[in-house]
Amino acid sequence: MLETFNLLKEDGKVRYLGASSHNLQFLAELMRRYNCFDVVMVRYNYHLQEARKVIFPVAKALRVGVVVMKPFSWPYYGIPFMRFGPVEGEEGEYTPAQTCLRWILSSPEVATVVPGMNSLDEFEENLAAITEEGEFDEEVLKRYLEVALGPKGRDKLKEMLNDPDMDIRYYAERALST
Repeated sequence: MLETFNLLKEDGKVRYLGASSHNLQFLAELMRRYNCFDVVMVRYNYHLQEARKVIFPVAKALRVGVVVMKPFSWPYYGIPFMRFGPVEGEEGEYTPAQTCLRWILSSPEVATVVPGMNSLDEFEENLAAITEEGEFDEEVLKRYLEVALGPKGRDKLKEMLNDPDMDIRYYAERALST
């Protein structure tokens, strides 16, 4: 398959080749072995920082761009971390979502991030994270993680079981069963 993509790239029919996986060890090995990717997409956020050790060095050595997916779904897959707030200190210069995006983009290895958006307000909030100047407080993310993983987090997960958003109920049930 990669040989075919490389031929298509050489013929000008494919401009760039990318790969994505939640299995970072596999993706890093694929990158090293075939050295044909222009970009990779990985999970990387305040809770899941493994990409910093596994993918970023390989991407830098091979000159491969890194796109970040799922910036808000932590520490429980499918549940935006903001569901565990508010937390002390979040009333700072940036919203928690903006702080999260600024934290991710502060890694020089990251080319861009793909945040989910469900409204124009969320789009504008995300856009402000990269267009406005100022410092962000990483401690806000630390507090969110502590709440989410502690007893208050379990209480919030139980509340989510009654949330009208079907996706949240499913992921909350999954998180509580672990």
